Amino acid sequence: MGSALINIAGSAFLSVYRIVLADKVPLLFPAMSSDPVWYGQVFVSVIQEIATTIVFYKAYKKLVRYRGLVENDDFIEMAKLQEEIIPGSISTLSSYSIGQLLQVWAVILIGVRFIYDLSAIVYRDFVMKISEVVIAASLFGGVNLSEIYNNTHGFKYIGMFTAVVLGTTITAIFLRDNFLKGLCMGVTVFFMLAFVVMNMGNISIFGMDVGIVWTSIIFHICETVGLMGLAVYLGRRYRGM
Repeated sequence: MGSALINIAGSAFLSVYRIVLADKVPLLFPAMSSDPVWYGQVFVSVIQEIATTIVFYKAYKKLVRYRGLVENDDFIEMAKLQEEIIPGSISTLSSYSIGQLLQVWAVILIGVRFIYDLSAIVYRDFVMKISEVVIAASLFGGVNLSEIYNNTHGFKYIGMFTAVVLGTTITAIFLRDNFLKGLCMGVTVFFMLAFVVMNMGNISIFGMDVGIVWTSIIFHICETVGLMGLAVYLGRRYRGM
């Protein structure tokens, strides 16, 4: 939930930031081509990385503190008592398993996110170079920059999207939660349809035309509202675990 709140705050700030700097974006080029917009995005990403690392560090310290309340010799006896009293229909996790899941999500939301940020730098350079070629070629007709941008944009997100879905699936496997497994499958199918089939949409915000890349929309929903929904669901469904 802490990671989701950080991502929501970052997305909200960047949305306002891009609207304010809309006149800095060169005509016919994507928003990322503007240096002020781009470096603002990089700054926010760095802050998100640091804040998320702090969240996971505090969670790990809390887990260590809780484990320290029980003597090592008592863990086995508590596990036996848990197995005898709690029905098999109710999912339970040991503190060891919770620690494993904490590591999985730390790798995804910190490690994979770092790789995602680095790949975004390479992707921007790629888009800038191909934009120059496509805009020049469009003068002769038959080439559309928005279609190329839309069709390649999914590659920017697919790694991080896959990691989030994989983390949710691993969590579902630990908890024997079929609902989460089915949800992951549905979101993945939806993302791939948007990647392969859907074209870029277009809306007007405060007089500024904005292209909508659906793979981008799905990804950012997953890492903000999706993570928040997952946190709330786990907190209520598995209270007291």
